[in-house]
Amino acid sequence: MKKLLLLTLVIFILSSGVVYAGDVEIKPYGFILVNANYNDAIKADIPVKAALSDTVSSFLITPRQTRFGFKLNYEADWKVAGVFEMDFFGLKGSGANGGVMQSAPRLRLANFKLTKDDFSLIFGQDWTIFAPLSPTSMMHVSIPEFSSSGNLWNRFPQMRFEYKAKLDDKNSLLFQGAFLRPLGADITPTVNQTDELGAGELANLPFVQGRVSANFGTSATIGASFHFGQEDFYTAMGGKKKSISSITADTLIEDIYDWPLDTTYVTYYLEDSKTNTMAFAGDLKIKVNILTLSGEAFWGENLTMLFSNSYVRSEATGSKYEVKGVGAMGGWGELIIKPSNSKFSFGGGVGFENLKEEDVDSLFTDKLFKSSTPLWKNMTIFATIMYAPFDKVSFGFEFNNIKTTYKTSKTVEKDADNNSVSFACKFDF
Repeated sequence: MKKLLLLTLVIFILSSGVVYAGDVEIKPYGFILVNANYNDAIKADIPVKAALSDTVSSFLITPRQTRFGFKLNYEADWKVAGVFEMDFFGLKGSGANGGVMQSAPRLRLANFKLTKDDFSLIFGQDWTIFAPLSPTSMMHVSIPEFSSSGNLWNRFPQMRFEYKAKLDDKNSLLFQGAFLRPLGADITPTVNQTDELGAGELANLPFVQGRVSANFGTSATIGASFHFGQEDFYTAMGGKKKSISSITADTLIEDIYDWPLDTTYVTYYLEDSKTNTMAFAGDLKIKVNILTLSGEAFWGENLTMLFSNSYVRSEATGSKYEVKGVGAMGGWGELIIKPSNSKFSFGGGVGFENLKEEDVDSLFTDKLFKSSTPLWKNMTIFATIMYAPFDKVSFGFEFNNIKTTYKTSKTVEKDADNNSVSFACKFDF
């Protein structure tokens, strides 16, 4: 009964346009998005990297990237603005042949903003202020384009401030700072109602981000940002110790003559220390007539919580080891062309991320996070054509090529590739 009442309320609001709850203005928005995707070497709805073991082609049609939300406004001593936004990219329903048609709603945004003059306070779940741009795509919507290929992003529960310093009537500086929930992307989620805490939350400090940008009217924005936080893997892993087999000099002779192997073991203890996650980034967006150029570049380490491939490794000293971040650098660039008085627009770009080679090599002998084929590089190239025959309805055709490079040893590398073709149909409301 409660679900029926909630659904009725949502339908009423959507069908009524702007409505008021007391003095609060409520405006619905969103879109219905249907994607048809073909991948020639991967089984994924929105692929972001290719795997050496996955060479199977696939085709699907899905409306899971459909989105809806509400914008709220209220005038008081401070201007109050809120947003609540969901899509259907959450956990899929059960049923062997009905799961894809039972997609669960997923909370994207839930925050409100207090503004007085040029100062604002924001509370709730919102996009990170670190590296805030994303490319234009009708295929990569719930998961932005160039994820794992140079585009760092996420939506975090946070508390932040913003101050806009006006230089003149057109130009301004924007200062932003935020404390974020320290999500470390180290917990494998389970289907329950608990709020699971990982190495980030157990470090007892929030992540910190900051950004400053210069805005030149509506034609150009250039910004610089940082991200810093810590994770406590010692507490998260319960002060874990690990026994590692120690290969002796006699092992080769014992293997050849099939003699009994006298294996010795060394116990390594995890160091009671914190692991940093940190990064610096620059972003740029320029619009000149029919051209829009945008992009970002970053350098950092231990950034899986921002959809990077930069994971962690262990570094041994004597019988103790520490968890260290894998270094990474990357970025992306995109050019969009929108001819005047045309219903067509064209775009394309490239993104890449390279992990620090010495850190990747260390994973072959890592005491805790050993990997036989660690990912080293990831690059994506995409091109798109978008067509809007009339207001609120648009279609898109997009091509993506993903090239992922793995190391099978310290001196040998191997590539995995995937080509994706996508057709999108979208209705905005």
